[in-house]
Amino acid sequence: MVKTSQRPRGSSGQPRELRHVSASAEGWLAGEQLWSWKEIAAYLQKDIRTVQRWERLRGLPVHRLPGGHRRAIYSLKSELDKWARDTPGLFESRPRFLNRWPILGLVILVVLTFVTVLIFLLER
Repeated sequence: MVKTSQRPRGSSGQPRELRHVSASAEGWLAGEQLWSWKEIAAYLQKDIRTVQRWERLRGLPVHRLPGGHRRAIYSLKSELDKWARDTPGLFESRPRFLNRWPILGLVILVVLTFVTVLIFLLER
């Protein structure tokens, strides 16, 4: 909690209790909110689908406003920064050939080739 201002003094001249604001409200007041998936993706320098997947699977801090099916979302830069620091391996680039789908395709191709050669040899 961070104190932001002091309430007016009471009739006795003593200060009333200090008003406190949560970290989320403090970020809101500082103007650090991002108002769409597009803004969040641009801030993190990733694709929109990537940040939506991170929200779903890795707990990317995204807030939803009350409403209907397509509720408005927002996120705070400070929360995104903290999340990125606390989540290892997000921004490390891998060589393209190390992605899992090409490797899976190669394994399937090798297995199919092996089965085809085995069938060919057994029929001879």
